[in-house]
Amino acid sequence: MAKTTVHCYVWLIVAIALIVRPSKAFDCIGAPQELIPCLSYLQAADPTPSIECCSGAQDVANSANSSKDDLQSACQCLKSAAQTYPDINYDNAKQLPALCNVNLNITIDPNIDCTKLQVTSENLEEKSAKIFSFGGDISMHAV
Repeated sequence: MAKTTVHCYVWLIVAIALIVRPSKAFDCIGAPQELIPCLSYLQAADPTPSIECCSGAQDVANSANSSKDDLQSACQCLKSAAQTYPDINYDNAKQLPALCNVNLNITIDPNIDCTKLQVTSENLEEKSAKIFSFGGDISMHAV
């Protein structure tokens, strides 16, 4: 009986470890590379973002959505990256998350104050609900 109980606890710990993974720091080198397929849209050469662009935007959102620090790091990273590319159409950049159905409210804007971005408690509840339903992301809001 005791042996069975120990096995159950071991499996419970393994299951929890798989569901509640610690967040990794936002990857500022990889994120701009994920958005390279978006350049033609962001520079107004294409009227809509491509599937590859939206896939990259979703990957960035998934990386940035873990904490306030990750969100602010993602914001600063994307802000700096956008400034290195000429002719970014910032109106298109503001529309990208909605057009790609990505739940990330970081506006790619040279004037954004990344220190004011916050993870709201409502979004944390949403993230927790989605984690326990095995998937999803979280939206972030500037305060």
